[in-house]
Amino acid sequence: MRFLETMFRRRAVHGLEQNETDLTEKDDGTIIGAATWIPPGAPIKDEQIPQLMKNMRDLFSEYSPGIVARWVGFYKILLEGMRKSVQQPFWSLSPIVVLPKEQGRGEGSRLIRKKLEEIGSLPCFLATQSITNRDIYGRYGFRTTAEDRLAGDNGAEGHIVSYTMIRPASDRVF
Repeated sequence: MRFLETMFRRRAVHGLEQNETDLTEKDDGTIIGAATWIPPGAPIKDEQIPQLMKNMRDLFSEYSPGIVARWVGFYKILLEGMRKSVQQPFWSLSPIVVLPKEQGRGEGSRLIRKKLEEIGSLPCFLATQSITNRDIYGRYGFRTTAEDRLAGDNGAEGHIVSYTMIRPASDRVF
């Protein structure tokens, strides 16, 4: 759990530093939700992948080799799903969070709709490991392009499924 907290914290800080994170808050200014959107960038080339994997290993070197190996395995699946499913330019949603006590009140929906309106017709990419979230993203035009089983604690194929999802380019406004 500490690993996931570290990973999400690093992604959130990076997103805030790069002006990639949208927030939703209560009237008193308390932040209750955040969505980090990665803007279109250069396509990832095959020769870049080994360095990206090394960077991931280095970034999380304080954790056990098993945890790092599972994360690197997930990251490989994520990159491969992205490369097979969508071409630049596209946006990526990574991650979106709403405080548990605020869930079910439309905060996540507001974050998604706001950005999709700004993005317009460009495609969007995301990955989720929750079938519930997969169904929610489907309401916004995302479709599942791949389902990959992630490695378990012993390195064997685990029970967690990662759903690669794409919102294709469209003229649709949300």
